[in-house]
Amino acid sequence: FELVLLLVFVMFEFIFGLSAVGSPFVVLILAFFGVFSGAGASCIILNWGLKGVFYLLLVILPCYTITAAILVKCCCLSIRTSLILLNSILQKDIIKRNYCDFKEYVLNYLILIVPILIGVIISTILFKIFCTFLIVA
Repeated sequence: FELVLLLVFVMFEFIFGLSAVGSPFVVLILAFFGVFSGAGASCIILNWGLKGVFYLLLVILPCYTITAAILVKCCCLSIRTSLILLNSILQKDIIKRNYCDFKEYVLNYLILIVPILIGVIISTILFKIFCTFLIVA
């Protein structure tokens, strides 16, 4: 489930980066991720108390640190590409240059999928290791 959610956030950032007016929406997606992450963390702490704090620090925080860094990088790429498109529309820029920027944009997003998978794998391993000690006990 975590992988699907992360890929949905990244997909929306990718799509809004392809729009000339998508920059504000890219920032909103990053804000939504922060709000959802904080709400999820607070629910864990409220429901499980001190065990929830340890669970949050040992299992969730390492993955969210990687994920937040990736989403900020995606946000920067999307805003840059969106502003390049807006600039090319306003100045009637050459299409060949935009095609090269588009190839670079897609390649950067494909490269960023690898750390997303690594973060999810780390989260799964940590969940398997610490879940029985923190939640069941």
